[in-house]
Amino acid sequence: MVVHRDSETNNCKTPFKFTEENMKRIEAIIAKYPPEYKCAALIPTLDLAQRQHGWLPISAMHEVARILDS
Repeated sequence: MVVHRDSETNNCKTPFKFTEENMKRIEAIIAKYPPEYKCAALIPTLDLAQRQHGWLPISAMHEVARILDS
């Protein structure tokens, strides 16, 4: 079982926001899928978050979930 343990640099309160350029990329990624399968963009969007930040913090995961859930 995997458990996330909060740290000073990796917790839900750590700010994470995609750059404008990456938001445009996310829109393009999401557009590749039918609206009812928007969640199919999960892996490429998480990959983009990791590339932007250098690693994948929990706050980035929450931001991806928020974007794909809207």
